[in-house]
Amino acid sequence: MKIVRLIPLLGGMLVLPHLHAQTTVDCKRVHPPKENVICIKEKYERMIKKFPYVISDANKLIKEGDYHLKRKNYLKASKAYDLAHFNMPNAYSYLRSGDVTFHSIALGTEFWDENAKSTGACFLPSKFVWNVDRSVRADYQTGIELYKILKAGPPVSDAMLADAQQKSECLTALADQYRQVKTGCVDLAKVRTCMGIKR
Repeated sequence: MKIVRLIPLLGGMLVLPHLHAQTTVDCKRVHPPKENVICIKEKYERMIKKFPYVISDANKLIKEGDYHLKRKNYLKASKAYDLAHFNMPNAYSYLRSGDVTFHSIALGTEFWDENAKSTGACFLPSKFVWNVDRSVRADYQTGIELYKILKAGPPVSDAMLADAQQKSECLTALADQYRQVKTGCVDLAKVRTCMGIKR
């Protein structure tokens, strides 16, 4: 892969961000997606003026992520999409990051617990809930909210947005079923149903 210029576009924010334009948001704090995307957009607009090459770098990374996602190489796809929206925030790569996370779970055959101990093909409820709480918010919901205020990167269709919202709702409802479960394994067939994966 060609070396990509990394710009500190997100300023260390890992959990991602919309409100009305007149609303003041303290971008030094982490906010829910609707507010956080305001900060992402502001940083994008400042950086893109100084470093216009990040657009082409990000687009190359998105193509790379798409290539690996189709081939179910989720680790490489995840890295490419993360670098893409680090270089140039865009709804497309955020939404695809969510897909990567849950495709890798839905089709996974080897999992680990919080202490990196193998659990075989058993994906623990606590790990699933953690992934849903983090990735639905940081990837799907951020991508949906960012699309409303920033048209950057590959186009996102209404169907893609609706699909991401449906996945978010399905995964969240499924995680709620496992929130108090301390033993056993997550039914990955249900995760595949949320993701629209047919085996």
